[in-house]
Amino acid sequence: MRVGAQVVASMRLLASATAGGKLAVDVRAFGSQPGAVLVHQRSGQPLQLRNGARLPSETDSPLLFTGGKAELQLRRSSAPAEVVVTVFSDGVPPRS
Repeated sequence: MRVGAQVVASMRLLASATAGGKLAVDVRAFGSQPGAVLVHQRSGQPLQLRNGARLPSETDSPLLFTGGKAELQLRRSSAPAEVVVTVFSDGVPPRS
């Protein structure tokens, strides 16, 4: 899996599955610091992290990463799943 997006020519998001079963997320902002990245699962068989925690669903609070790179250590899954990565270029979004 490899997904890339160029947003307003100022931010680059790259999410990819590594050979070791991790989900790697790399955010690069041009001309400013990268903002926050939120990750949650939209559909499919629930994914688990290697520490036993489940990847949050749309109804849960998403995982929050700040900075340029992050890796999620996922357990191998036999079924497909849709994971959503959302970028906030202007900082961390407010919590409700």
